[in-house]
Amino acid sequence: MSSPMREQRLTIVSQITLQVGRHAAETIETRQGDAALVGEEPYRRTLMIGSEFVPIESGWVQQPGRLIVKNTEPKRDVVATSAQPLLWIGTAAKTHVFALGAGEQLAVHWRGEPIGLSCEGATSVEALVIVAERGRAPE
Repeated sequence: MSSPMREQRLTIVSQITLQVGRHAAETIETRQGDAALVGEEPYRRTLMIGSEFVPIESGWVQQPGRLIVKNTEPKRDVVATSAQPLLWIGTAAKTHVFALGAGEQLAVHWRGEPIGLSCEGATSVEALVIVAERGRAPE
């Protein structure tokens, strides 16, 4: 007998502020909210990623629907932003597609396509990877 489905909610809030010269600052806020009924716990792993490409696995999640990746390295205030270690997301053929700086994260819809991680600017970078099931919409 299968266990009853439970509701899992994921809300992502981010804010970007840009100020040019003495002009008023412009703020962009994004908010995503997804609700899905899922039967599996999300697949969550903390990984040490080096310069070699490491494929992202979906673990026990058979139908992935959401991928969250975070560069969990602490941002060092004494180091220029351009010198912070980067966590790269890409494919085996093109490993440098998107970069996450120290403390940054990315949450995207993902169906299990072959992508992976690598780092630059350090021997290794600690990364948090969460894969959530596609699920079904609440009735």
